[in-house]
Amino acid sequence: SEAQLLAAARIELALKSLAEVGGYQAIAARCWPEVPDTCGAMACAAFGKLGDSYIPAACEGDVMGALSMLVLQALSGRSSILMDLSDIDLNDDSLLFWHCGNAALEWAAGQNSRLTRHFNRDSLGVVRDMVLRPVRATGFRLLSQGQAAVIMEGVFAQADKASFDGVRGWLSELTWNAAPLSAPALLSNVLDYRLPHHLAFGMGSQTEALQELCAWLGAVPLAARPGLNTVGFLPGKVS
Repeated sequence: SEAQLLAAARIELALKSLAEVGGYQAIAARCWPEVPDTCGAMACAAFGKLGDSYIPAACEGDVMGALSMLVLQALSGRSSILMDLSDIDLNDDSLLFWHCGNAALEWAAGQNSRLTRHFNRDSLGVVRDMVLRPVRATGFRLLSQGQAAVIMEGVFAQADKASFDGVRGWLSELTWNAAPLSAPALLSNVLDYRLPHHLAFGMGSQTEALQELCAWLGAVPLAARPGLNTVGFLPGKVS
């Protein structure tokens, strides 16, 4: 609705002003339930607009996610995004990364994006609905207050493949800390390490640069656990 569009624009301007006044390079904001309950609109599209201005905005008050986004933006010179691991396709060995509608427009396939309602609150907008462009991308997240990190890489492709509404893309040709992994093996590592559900992505191959950054920071990149890439995988049973 027009009221929700206006509220989303005001949320964007308020957060942008907050960043400018405070000298903040990135923002982590608790975007729900307080924002929609108080402002009458979701913050997702506003977060995406901040990304258009190269101010990373992490959902759900995720400070380490915001720092990880900022790192990837600095390395790539492009905007970064924050995503959830949401599905696996055993047929083509790919993983679906998704979020509710918060990515910068330069990530959109053909820069095609529409504004719509939130998937989980169908009476409320405003979120961006868009498929990620075909691009090599690197996933990164600082862990344990910067003492460890996860680094993965792959290619977002198949923009026409079925997926959920929101910002989404299927990642294939997967690596974990430079080691090739199948989609089931990568999922097994995510679950076995009990990783947070948010993972930041930046454009391009940044694995080597991130490994060097981790060495400077004293953050240990998690290694792929042995054997997981060679065992069978059945739904409901992760070996």
